Amino acid sequence: MNLGLIIFLGLLTAPIVWGVAIFNQLVTLKNNTQKSWSNIDVLLKQRNSELPKLIDTCKQHMQYEQETLEKVIKARNLVESAMKTQNIPQLGAAEMKLEASLSGLFAVAEDYPELKASDAFLRLQTRISTLEESISDRREF
Repeated sequence: MNLGLIIFLGLLTAPIVWGVAIFNQLVTLKNNTQKSWSNIDVLLKQRNSELPKLIDTCKQHMQYEQETLEKVIKARNLVESAMKTQNIPQLGAAEMKLEASLSGLFAVAEDYPELKASDAFLRLQTRISTLEESISDRREF
């Protein structure tokens, strides 16, 4: 074979191989992004399913903090509606409200020793805190 023909074929196939490699990397990135969003969505659903249990446990012990519990319920409902409509900016804002209301709930719970001693409350608080950490880790990824 002629050396010039080999060089020509090499120059012709190099961009094609490079293009295929770039395309494969882009497809991998797209799939990883979809997988990450799915993981976040699963964690959000798990947290939202744990919240009614936490609220029921708190209602048993907290008679005078109805406003705090209502804030958590409203924030959870906002998150649910944002997840159904797939509105990402609205979901972000609703998540911020939910995190703030949960922080308020956990802070108010400090004033109720019988609630802090409740095994169910402690398990739910730990579970929700773990889910919150997992969500923030996945968002960073």
